[in-house]
Amino acid sequence: MFKFGHVDMEEKDNPIVWNSIPKDDFNLIMQAKNLYEQCIAYSGRNIHEVNGAAGNLLNGTDHFLLSFTENIVSKRRDISSLDEEYKDEGGWKGHTRKFLVEQAVPRALKALAEK
Repeated sequence: MFKFGHVDMEEKDNPIVWNSIPKDDFNLIMQAKNLYEQCIAYSGRNIHEVNGAAGNLLNGTDHFLLSFTENIVSKRRDISSLDEEYKDEGGWKGHTRKFLVEQAVPRALKALAEK
């Protein structure tokens, strides 16, 4: 079973439309998944920072994946209001992607590299 956080990627009633995700975005999601798994397995001296980085990865990816859902978004919050709120950053997708690329992934890489 291929699972990342709350999302069971192989479940047939999965709300994420996986074939609508561009290759670059999918690669970013998989990078975050890989780093998250490394963070969860970590047991070194820097455990608090690594755990914080894991939380950033999980939440950031969860929010990013909302961009690739259909019906479930309307039950939680209308994504069009989020797109309007973050219009300067390319909408909700751009905002959450930017968070992953500029903050969550670098934080995890740095935390895992520190001994």
